[in-house]
Amino acid sequence: MDIKPIAIEGIVVTGKGEGRKNLGMPTANIELSLELQKKLDDYPNGVYLVDFDFVNGQSYRGAGCLGTNPHY
Repeated sequence: MDIKPIAIEGIVVTGKGEGRKNLGMPTANIELSLELQKKLDDYPNGVYLVDFDFVNGQSYRGAGCLGTNPHY
């Protein structure tokens, strides 16, 4: 399967706090536009390598989960 990089832009919203409680680190939940949600329908659910760039100039590398999270 050929998965191409995609840029996602959205607002970080409050989740259930499960990442901090169960993983020991904070997570970011991104609120996506309907247009972007439709584009993501072409990508299989799973875990992806992601780069986060914030408006304050900070950048982080991490893991991103696309789709439902059956473990929480």
